[in-house]
Amino acid sequence: MHPTANQPPLLLLNGLPLGINHGIRVYTQRLLEALARHHPEVTIRILLTEDRLELAAGLPPKSIITVPCRAPFRRQFLAGLWRQHQIVRYAARHGGDAIFVSTHEVWSPARPKNSVVVIHDAIYERYPKFSSHTYFPRRFFRRLCIRWSIRSGRVFTCTSDSARDLELLAGIPHSVLRIVHPWIDRRFEAPPPSTAKVAELRARLGLPEKYLLYLSGFRLNKNVELLLRTYAAGAASHNWPPLVIAGGLPPHPAQVLSTDVPALMKELGIPPGRVVLAGHITDADLPAIYAGASLFVFPSRFEGFGYTPIEALAMGIPVIAARASSLPEVLGPRICCFDPDRGDQLTAAINEALQHPDDFRRALDPYYTEKAGINRWLAAVTDHPPAAA
Repeated sequence: MHPTANQPPLLLLNGLPLGINHGIRVYTQRLLEALARHHPEVTIRILLTEDRLELAAGLPPKSIITVPCRAPFRRQFLAGLWRQHQIVRYAARHGGDAIFVSTHEVWSPARPKNSVVVIHDAIYERYPKFSSHTYFPRRFFRRLCIRWSIRSGRVFTCTSDSARDLELLAGIPHSVLRIVHPWIDRRFEAPPPSTAKVAELRARLGLPEKYLLYLSGFRLNKNVELLLRTYAAGAASHNWPPLVIAGGLPPHPAQVLSTDVPALMKELGIPPGRVVLAGHITDADLPAIYAGASLFVFPSRFEGFGYTPIEALAMGIPVIAARASSLPEVLGPRICCFDPDRGDQLTAAINEALQHPDDFRRALDPYYTEKAGINRWLAAVTDHPPAAA
């Protein structure tokens, strides 16, 4: 039984995704922040095992439910599986008519009465090598999670492209899939930072006055190798500004199937200063590093959604992206203007965007604002439009 329009729902949120060090953690945090800002009438309880209570830092203490559990396994993967089971079992036993929400794949023999699972994309089906582990068959676990999600009856995903992949590659029936597009952080709804703020950031990070920008991860699907090879081949002859690559580089790239950026730069003989490795960028500095760029370049072959190019567009700079996976759906055909396997097309796109930047700018679509996003998410969870905030 779902809550009525006059009865705010009780959500039991799996808190373990707050410990995942990539976009799923960001999605979960933004979900909690947006619900608190726009729908305080919704009661949220975050389920965390007693050995992962550090993930509750910064959250209202009254929102945390401690699930008695200390994982009996040393291996991180098995310990995580045990914690998931304990959280799902707690929701099944004590949740009543509450809606159990997991923003990441989950599995347990237990099954809450009313569940929603968010599966962001089908990257493990598209790229099976990403799901390999030396100590446990990760692909087998993925299949268990998919089966649990199908039986839960409601699976949210981020785009139509992801929904097609999950249906065709993961075998999730169309009838249980629901497309619920995410939204960007509200800091990107504000006007771009001032010239002084951008100049301060540029000086602090040692960035050039004009630069091309890439900001995202470094896993092989991000296609950073194409960007570096194309830049090395064309920067001098086309008089491109320096390239800034932002984001924390993995210390052992081969182990996490990522591009070894410093090694590739050395192989390509890129002169010092032509490519700047800016490192991790704090949330507070993100708007300024976008706003200071002459062009944002996003060559990714596969994205469930693609936050960073939308954030860059919201900060008023031109953006070019690969014509791949969900990106044309989210960004539109004009922005997605090159084949992710064609360096010549990337070269042409960079040249065109630098010469005609206004053609590659786009105002933030209100659809991707926080209030619109959390309203459609809550409507999907409760199966009816939420009451006005």
